Amino acid sequence: MKSLQLDFLRGQKKTNTMEWVVLAFLSIFTVSSCIYGFGLLENVKLSEAKIESMASMTAKERRKNVEFYDKPAQIAEALKIGERVSKQLNTPWDKLFSSIEFSQFKDVAVLEISPDAAASKVRISGEVRDQDALQDYTKSFWKNQNFSGAYLIRQKINDKTPENPIQFSLDLVWSGAKHE
Repeated sequence: MKSLQLDFLRGQKKTNTMEWVVLAFLSIFTVSSCIYGFGLLENVKLSEAKIESMASMTAKERRKNVEFYDKPAQIAEALKIGERVSKQLNTPWDKLFSSIEFSQFKDVAVLEISPDAAASKVRISGEVRDQDALQDYTKSFWKNQNFSGAYLIRQKINDKTPENPIQFSLDLVWSGAKHE
């Protein structure tokens, strides 16, 4: 049997600068992640302590902490605000915007859509190339089942640009504003 002559030092590779930079970056990233994680754990502990203290309060103590709702008028106002928010959340906004997108024309640029669900109205402001495009755009809302009317409120020719587009505002009567 022959003895093996192994030279482990012969092919030793030197670590280049780029490898040291990557190692330093990963080390910094690891340390900063640990610091951030410990900060998050501390925030969780503080939040849990607040929740425990709030849960242990009696109904009277909770009432003392809520100063806004001391008077019946303030309670009524808070209920009105909550009702208004609930109505806005229950309004079929997706139906409105898909109906407006359905009435798109290449010569019409919609710049603003201002819906008012309480009044069942939508105001659309934009620009068109010519009067015919504006008439076609307005007629498209009359044909749309989600709107029961479209009225031209304002139109103005923009002389400051070479194409002379017509700036307009339409008021639409939105029949889909009623909550389903």
